[in-house]
Amino acid sequence: MNFLLRGVVLASACVAYLPICASAVNATQILQEDIPALQAAADSAEKQRVATLITQAREEGQLNWSGAFIEPAEAKAIGAEFKRYYGLDKLRIEYSFLNSGILSAQVSQQIKANRVSFDVLWVAGWSWMKDLYHQGELLEYDSPYYKEYTLSNDAGMSLEGYWVADARTYQPMYNVAALAKRGIEDFNPTSWNDFLDPRLKGMVSMGNPYSSFSFAQAAQSNLKSMGEDWFKELKKNVDPVLFNKVAEGRAWVASGEFPIMLMGHGKHAKILKDQGVEVRLAFPKEGIMMIPDTPVILKRAPHPNTSRLFIDFIRSEHGVQTIVKSGAVEFFGRPGIKTPDPVLFPAWEDVKQVEMDWDKDGSAEAIEKTRATLKNIGIGTN
Repeated sequence: MNFLLRGVVLASACVAYLPICASAVNATQILQEDIPALQAAADSAEKQRVATLITQAREEGQLNWSGAFIEPAEAKAIGAEFKRYYGLDKLRIEYSFLNSGILSAQVSQQIKANRVSFDVLWVAGWSWMKDLYHQGELLEYDSPYYKEYTLSNDAGMSLEGYWVADARTYQPMYNVAALAKRGIEDFNPTSWNDFLDPRLKGMVSMGNPYSSFSFAQAAQSNLKSMGEDWFKELKKNVDPVLFNKVAEGRAWVASGEFPIMLMGHGKHAKILKDQGVEVRLAFPKEGIMMIPDTPVILKRAPHPNTSRLFIDFIRSEHGVQTIVKSGAVEFFGRPGIKTPDPVLFPAWEDVKQVEMDWDKDGSAEAIEKTRATLKNIGIGTN
């Protein structure tokens, strides 16, 4: 083939596949830029892959993500570092901080109308994520960082090609000084049974299991480890009030209005400690649940390549350390991550867990059964 004919063929190919050719050209240009993610790439092939995604992300220009755990200020810090690390200074990021039940309803409506606005969802809702997977509504993406999530993989919390998980715990958190003011001194619970004390009536809150997947799963773990009789005694002796977001329960603990929350978390304990509140976490001997917290990409995501890059970021070691610095600390499925407080966040392996078969115990049917059981007992009703 002569050079003229070859040029015609190549030109024709680029007309037929103009977006691909443009990305290739732009990726070559991006390789010349001083971008931290490219400098950190393991080899030339990975550098080319990342450069191509950066090119496509610049073309898309936006990322819309939502979660129920990461608060807006934390999301802002994570987003800012994501943009810096990948040279995406013009990228627009929108974050929605929503209860998982509300988010599920919104996503379902958008899918039904074929007008999906969310790119990435990050929630602790195994049954919902599996439903989206079986419906074909998740984008398959096997990030090169997934293989490094050995704790998640070994615990059965990962789905190959779709997600790896961190783990969110829900465990008792209490305000020591507020309890002392109300006559409960030297409170040092070591068992879930310690929270059945009738003296605690009017002092206890828990997450609303009827409006949230993750709160329902946390309650389910108590059913598994303690049985229905425990909840019956809880209703009879303590009658906890319900909150819809952990931040609401956290505020009650801080003010002393309800100084004990049964579904607290190390992140929220640290926030209160930083505010000068004398707060403690309990690790009951019967165990606590570690709930898979799974970031996924929707199949109909309007910005799929930016989403792929974002998943790479939040699953990389650098991205996870960024999450830690933001304050959104949980139990990470990637080993070796240093947390700011080993008392509030001990090593994953050192936590006594309630064993769960996620495909069975995390199913929609299991969640609804848990909710029905709690409703029959009267949890959250007058």
